[in-house]
Amino acid sequence: MAKNRWLAAVSLLALLAAGQAAAQTRAPAGQGAQPPAQPPVLMTADQLDHDRERNVVTAYGNVEIAQEGRVLNADKVIYDMNADRLFAYGHVVLLEASGEVMFSEQAEVTGDLRTGVAEHIRILMTNDARVAANVGRRTGGVVTEMEQASYTACQPCKDNPNRPLLWEITADQVIHDQQSHDIVFYDAWFNVLGWPVAYTPWFSTPDPTVKQRSGLMPVTLGHNNDIGYTVTIPYYWAISPQEDLTVTTRFSDQQLPILSFEHRKVFSFGQMETDASITEDETGDVRGHIRGKGKFNINETYRGGYEIGLTSDGTYLKRYEFVNAGMPFLTNRPYLEGFYSERSYALAESFYFQGQRSTDIQGDIPVVGPLLTYSYVGQPGSAFGGRFGLDANFVQLSRTDSYDSRRAYVRPYWTMPYTSSRGDIYTVTLAAPAVLEQFNDYNNTDGTTGRILPEATLDWRYPFVRLGNANQQVIEPIVQAVLAPHWTGNTKNPDAITFDFTDTSLFQLSHFTGYDGYSSGPRLNYGLKYSLNGWKNGSVSALVGQSYRIYADDGLSAGLDQNLSDVVGRLAVSPSPNIDFYYRFLLDKDDFALLRSEATATFGPSLLRFSADYSFIDQSVSTVNNETRDEVTFGISSAITQRWSLAAFTRHDLTSGGGLLYNGGSVTYDDECFTMSLSFLNQRTSDTDTTQGQTFMARLVFKTLGETPVKFN
Repeated sequence: MAKNRWLAAVSLLALLAAGQAAAQTRAPAGQGAQPPAQPPVLMTADQLDHDRERNVVTAYGNVEIAQEGRVLNADKVIYDMNADRLFAYGHVVLLEASGEVMFSEQAEVTGDLRTGVAEHIRILMTNDARVAANVGRRTGGVVTEMEQASYTACQPCKDNPNRPLLWEITADQVIHDQQSHDIVFYDAWFNVLGWPVAYTPWFSTPDPTVKQRSGLMPVTLGHNNDIGYTVTIPYYWAISPQEDLTVTTRFSDQQLPILSFEHRKVFSFGQMETDASITEDETGDVRGHIRGKGKFNINETYRGGYEIGLTSDGTYLKRYEFVNAGMPFLTNRPYLEGFYSERSYALAESFYFQGQRSTDIQGDIPVVGPLLTYSYVGQPGSAFGGRFGLDANFVQLSRTDSYDSRRAYVRPYWTMPYTSSRGDIYTVTLAAPAVLEQFNDYNNTDGTTGRILPEATLDWRYPFVRLGNANQQVIEPIVQAVLAPHWTGNTKNPDAITFDFTDTSLFQLSHFTGYDGYSSGPRLNYGLKYSLNGWKNGSVSALVGQSYRIYADDGLSAGLDQNLSDVVGRLAVSPSPNIDFYYRFLLDKDDFALLRSEATATFGPSLLRFSADYSFIDQSVSTVNNETRDEVTFGISSAITQRWSLAAFTRHDLTSGGGLLYNGGSVTYDDECFTMSLSFLNQRTSDTDTTQGQTFMARLVFKTLGETPVKFN
């Protein structure tokens, strides 16, 4: 059979070539130039018959014809060489170069497979959408016309194929133009579960090959407590494959429309995106915003960019429900960074922050610029067995209602690690941080201060390892001794006004997060670290530690305001993929009372998964308004079936006079052709001109067609 199939393939290839050549030579009299030669055709089959009198070739069994990426399969094919026509019968499948597949029981096509007609056809598109029709005609390899057709992205039910589809479009005529990449429906009905629900005389949608197309996007209907009922109509403009613009108009029954823009562009050397809006509210005030960011590769060494964030007022984004409306501030930042080698980096940037909280005083928020940073790390072992390094920083801060300042910081250092024959690890670090600060109108005075704080640090760790049959345990005591002069000049510290003493800062050489404040004086940091890996395919890790300082008057607080600090620690437990627990704490050193407690837990499979988040910060260690914070959040989610899922959440303020902050939930259905989600949010906080209330949103997505979101609050 294999030999017969090979001989049939060779014979058919020669006959098809001869037939196409003969058709080309039959040009009308008087024409000089001949049409261009057709691309080669490859045809294979199990059996071949050649009727030389009628010049007809018949192929039987597993027939396959391929030309220019198109492949035709059938049980039987008759090729009329005189007419250059192919007649295919039985399990006819035509595979296009684009990946689109047509199925039929019989078809008639030209020899180049570009033009033909078929009955009772079915088409599987590249996005798994399906088209079925009584009759289909193919012209020029690019246009397919179908009569009495239906279109859907839904798959038939496996258990009951006769069950009506979730949705489909039926039409008297459907035309798919692969050159313009359009699918056009004429006299079309939109059906849900077999019931017609909407009619249109004409409807068009891009085919699956289209990545972007200008046109109207789905309309959103909604209601907002602050601006009333709304209708949002977006228009998408595909300027080029690298650039687009979306113009959105939101109409309201209580004020003038809101006009917004979103622009995106990609270059060969970077990208940028911008969104902006403008409106006039019910009081006649013009309000709006602009946000954007960009990043550009200048050359192999330098990269620059920017970030923009400005609004007419602090509640605008929240009132009109723009994305990321809950940010406490907006950032404006131009920057330029240089990568000079694998171990050298420089950054120049400036900042302007716009406060978004009702308590913000814009004149007290500094304008930062310039902010210059440089970092160099030497080659390991290049300097007396260790390495040299350098950190440098300069910043200028300007305020309209408060003091101005300038600060220069430099920290040269040398560090060397060493592992003894016993296995304990030593790290020696010598550094000389130096800070020079100049300020104007600070407490009605001007001045300049500076300090140099040379320090020597010895870090010692001794990991004890125990190997079990399927697990590994490590107990590691850590001691860090720092020898440095005492300094009491930490009076201005805009870099670290929200200082926190946690497990992550315990072994840092400076407990401050910025450069204005720096830990000074001799001190000793110590702790115990534990880890267990491979325990029932899970893991456990823990750390507890404390710090002792000879001097306690260098401006530190929040657990470090005395010689002996409070106790910090963490615990992470993950015994299985369905259980995760993480806990951080700060204990009072005298009575072990909780001063800070942060816990996050998730447990359960996807069928029923719970989550909880708890946060407590005592007033004595709080650096934000010196207020106690005590909040808890609970959540639950359930993937009930492969297609249905539920979720609910709630957040409460547990302090005196607190209460519910927000709660909500959602239900979602998702399959291969349709997504539906219903969500609810009950917001119990408000601001200057935004009110608390409920928000409902319904989202319907007809895959391959678009979505219809509806939002009410």
